[in-house]
Amino acid sequence: MPVAALQLAAVGARRQDAGHLDHAAVDRLILASPDRTSCKGAGTASEAWSLVAGKGRLSSAAALAGWELVSQAAYAPQFVRGSALGVWGTVPAGTRLVTSGAVLSSLRRAAAGDDVALLLDGPQATALPTLPFAKDLEIVARSAPLPVMVVATVAGRLPEARVRELVRALQSLPERPAGAAALGGLQLVRFVALDEAGLRRAREAYRAAADTP
Repeated sequence: MPVAALQLAAVGARRQDAGHLDHAAVDRLILASPDRTSCKGAGTASEAWSLVAGKGRLSSAAALAGWELVSQAAYAPQFVRGSALGVWGTVPAGTRLVTSGAVLSSLRRAAAGDDVALLLDGPQATALPTLPFAKDLEIVARSAPLPVMVVATVAGRLPEARVRELVRALQSLPERPAGAAALGGLQLVRFVALDEAGLRRAREAYRAAADTP
């Protein structure tokens, strides 16, 4: 089996990092996924991101001009504008991206009618209906499913035989109590095959947003 086919996805952590989408040092993406313990081991290596705003307030991407767009992923504007929202439309240059993982206060502002939208990950979006003001919010757009986490090799650092050995070791971790415990400590359940098509779409959209301020 060629190493190129050993691209996996890690099941579990809640760290979003768009660096794997376009980084000169990344040679091959070999591992990625999350079956998050916070999702009771549901086992998903990809998730959609949801754009949320006050009900009836946001009809198109162009309407975001002058708004705040709050997200824990806002530190990576290309990810927000390209991978997450590029299919929906072009986010105006005048939209202010605000990086924050504490979204409750911003959701309250959106529900009250302020010019603020939020880009939420899967677990955050799933929790929306539990909010007492959920009736005043709506999901305006959703991204295609995107890989949650990846593990990559760095160009030229490991011979292919060593990469194969590493992949086998990571995949077999759940089979041993010590391995399962180590995964649990990282909030992972297992490593699974990477959604290469999904990653390719995400990378293409990421790069397409490179020239957007």
